Amino acid sequence: ERYHANHPKQPQGGWQNLARAAYAVEHALFKTSPIKHVHAISAPVLYMGANKDSLCPMEAIKRAVALTPNAELYAADCDHFELFTPKHMPGLQQRQLQFLLQHVGAKAAGGVQQE
Repeated sequence: ERYHANHPKQPQGGWQNLARAAYAVEHALFKTSPIKHVHAISAPVLYMGANKDSLCPMEAIKRAVALTPNAELYAADCDHFELFTPKHMPGLQQRQLQFLLQHVGAKAAGGVQQE
């Protein structure tokens, strides 16, 4: 009762906040999650990930690959941050180029030839 003496049950103007605090988080995580939309992608997709990634686990990537109609997966044997280091970057770039040449073609790529 002491609380309500300073904070009336009915705020001025009659407005009441009836939204649950967790709504925004639930909406962001479950209503707008990209995984719910990958089935509708018609263009070829190259998913790239790291087998030892704890921030974006490979199982999540494999789930996206399975749900995407025209998807391919490149998996490097490293963690999340190692994927973009000099050790793994050449393989990453080579697979990206191969994917682009396969799906876009050498003419669209400016005549780049794959080695």
